[in-house]
Amino acid sequence: MVATGVDGIPEQIIEGETGFLVPSGDAATLAERLNCLRQTADLVQTMGAAARRDAACRFSLERMASNYLILYQEMIEEKAGARAK
Repeated sequence: MVATGVDGIPEQIIEGETGFLVPSGDAATLAERLNCLRQTADLVQTMGAAARRDAACRFSLERMASNYLILYQEMIEEKAGARAK
């Protein structure tokens, strides 16, 4: 994957490992990265496999549910702490 490093995209791409991040508006770097991938099939395979593993780990249903549970617990504790003051 080649994408600009804006909004939530950097959370999804590990630079040089699961894809490439380029600065927004930097057409030259974008073209360079795309050409790099076009010319290097092994790199595409390696990054693709790494991206699949990373996504399966960090964005699985179980992980998301666990993260929401932690968030809700923190919010409940924060609200309880605010009431105690």
